[in-house]
This record gives sequence, structure tokens and C-alpha cells, in this order.
Amino acid sequence: MTREKLKCKTYLDKAIDRRITQKAAAETLGIRERQVRRLVRRYRQDGDAGLMSQQRGLPTSVIN
Repeated sequence: MTREKLKCKTYLDKAIDRRITQKAAAETLGIRERQVRRLVRRYRQDGDAGLMSQQRGLPTSVIN
């Protein structure tokens, strides 16, 4: 897991525990509040794997 994902996980944990608001987490992470809500939902469902991109490992549409 990258440093960025670890930082995201830390702030999502704080938002879930209500130590900070989702708005504060969004501002700190540089994303929108709505995206924080989506990440919280996926993190609760899938754990750490929910923070990884769903496109990871899939073929790209780039032609060499």
C-alpha cells in the first residue's frame, strides 16, 4: 500500500470513528466530501482492498 493510501486510510478511520468530520477528511486529502462518503462505504465493505482502484490489473485501452 502506498503512502497516499495509508494517509487516506488513517483519515477514513478518523472519519468513521467521528474524531473528524467527513468534510475535514476531504479537505485534508484534497478530494470532495462525496468521494469520502464513497470511500468510507467501500472501506467498510471491503476493508483495505476497498481503497485500491477497481481498475487495477485490468487491461488498458492503450495501443502500442
